[in-house]
Amino acid sequence: MNEYLVNIVIPLYKADLTNDEQKSLAQCCTVLAHYPITLVKPESLDVSPILSQYPQLQTVAFDDSYFGSIFDYNRLMMSTVFYEKFSSFTYILIYQLDAYVFRNELEMWCQKGYDYIGAPWLLKEKYNHTIFKPCLVAKNLFYRLKGKPARHKLLGNKVGNGGFSLRKVASHLAVTQQSGTIIDHFLKLSEKHTEFNEDVFWATQTPNFKFPDYKEAAAFAFDLHPERAFALNKHKLPFGCHGWNKDNRQKFWQNYI
Repeated sequence: MNEYLVNIVIPLYKADLTNDEQKSLAQCCTVLAHYPITLVKPESLDVSPILSQYPQLQTVAFDDSYFGSIFDYNRLMMSTVFYEKFSSFTYILIYQLDAYVFRNELEMWCQKGYDYIGAPWLLKEKYNHTIFKPCLVAKNLFYRLKGKPARHKLLGNKVGNGGFSLRKVASHLAVTQQSGTIIDHFLKLSEKHTEFNEDVFWATQTPNFKFPDYKEAAAFAFDLHPERAFALNKHKLPFGCHGWNKDNRQKFWQNYI
């Protein structure tokens, strides 16, 4: 039985934070101070400088082998051992340090009962119109001939990015325990293509999961194309965002962060 509602989980592979990472962490610890916040870190990493500044933070350590690369992070986030660590919680909020939270809506989103929520991967608006449908077919064929996954087909309007994502622990734990073969196959694909990162697995390979639609997910978080997400969300900021400091998104976010 779950004892607590939600734990905010911050994956960390280094203790020397950039200015943007410090801003992200400070905002998390201010806006979501009511909830437990846990640094997930390598066993060998000394995070005492961060803990001295934020003594309310907790830590959970995993083997260093989970933190060497994006592939290693994928392994951790698709592993039984990870979700077992948080089995006393109903939810975890993954909060990477290129995320930013604007206000405390965490309990509200937990109460909706979804298994997974992340910023939607929005399909370009033109592809929703009949006249452009042949363009999608042509793109699919091109990617197939190249032996590459068609990102727009795999991810278009799916929910969603894992960098700022709410995950029901029991649901994720059950999948890691029951779908090892599929996970292993997905991990093998992720070594070659970023389209097969761990968040794509949770968004596309879990048919029994309950998700919001992409429009509701835009109220939860923005990631790619924040201008389009802002319009979709009726010109309101979401609960949080991911990737706000990336070059192609700074122009939008500089007015809010």
